[in-house]
Amino acid sequence: MFKGKKVLVLGLAKSGKAAVELLKFMHADITINESKKKEDIPEYDKYVSEGIEMVCGGQPDELFERDFDFVVKNPGINYHAPFILRLKERGIPVYTEIELGYKVAKKQHYIAVTGTNGKTTTVTLIYEILKVAGRKAHICGNYGIPYCEVVLNEHLYEEEGHDVVVEMSNFQLIDIEEFKPEVATVLNLTPDHLDYMDSLDEYYASKMRIYMNQDENDLFINNSDDETLQSYLAQYPVPSHIETFSVKSLADVELKDNAIYYKGQKVISRDEIKIVGLHNVANMMVAIAACRAVGVSLESIHDTLATFKGVEHRIEFVRELDGVRYYNDSKGTNTDAAVIAIKAFEKPVILLMGG
Repeated sequence: MFKGKKVLVLGLAKSGKAAVELLKFMHADITINESKKKEDIPEYDKYVSEGIEMVCGGQPDELFERDFDFVVKNPGINYHAPFILRLKERGIPVYTEIELGYKVAKKQHYIAVTGTNGKTTTVTLIYEILKVAGRKAHICGNYGIPYCEVVLNEHLYEEEGHDVVVEMSNFQLIDIEEFKPEVATVLNLTPDHLDYMDSLDEYYASKMRIYMNQDENDLFINNSDDETLQSYLAQYPVPSHIETFSVKSLADVELKDNAIYYKGQKVISRDEIKIVGLHNVANMMVAIAACRAVGVSLESIHDTLATFKGVEHRIEFVRELDGVRYYNDSKGTNTDAAVIAIKAFEKPVILLMGG
């Protein structure tokens, strides 16, 4: 597919290295640009010995005047950077590694999750449910595992029909082209990443890209409690089938009689759930709708939800000492995440903060 294609890889973080390995496997002609000096790149000699061109120590103008078939950009590189804009102005496609992995892989079942808060807990829930149900499932993306790595290691370039659960930041969504999930959701919208995006509107709009390639055969799971999200869905209409979830009112997945129901069927009582907070009830609702969409039984979903103890550093129960319970929420790195965590507790909270 990419044999002999001239590809520029920008940035050698985890996703960049995974993209390089997949491109090598596909026999592409690779150039790597990394802002670090060559002596600070452990893989430098290895890459050079493999015939990869290394351009280190900055972004020289002449590099971005060369012709490449496409570019794979680390999502942390600002898409407004002059050298990125120069590439796009010249008509050279710029992708993130998720888009590259999608182009290489055979047809898979993609479940994609974005939003400001709750992404990692939600994708972990979905992945655990699928895994316990005996399906060939993989988790990747903003979760910390590059999709290109999964494609290469799990042979998705020749196998199809796997479940791929993708946590997607807005950085990763900005540079997708063909990526098309069967199931997608935007969990919520609150202010974040304003150091990277031009405006709050641009940040929210970038999240809507998660469903841009869907059609009527796909599913979008809609948080009907989030008024900001509803206004953006009105601006950027969803082309797929929609199922709703709500912890406040009637929905396809709803909270009533202190239990979660899916389309009128009881799934799990709240007293069976180990993790705290209504926001985690909402995360479970998304997992229920997503896993039902790909054919997992409600019984199997219940059994996994009832044993789920949460994700490390996300209101993670640490211990109880002298009647006091200690929780670690060190991943609560924005104001809204901290507020949600505090509201998750029904008893008084002593809050230790820093950063």
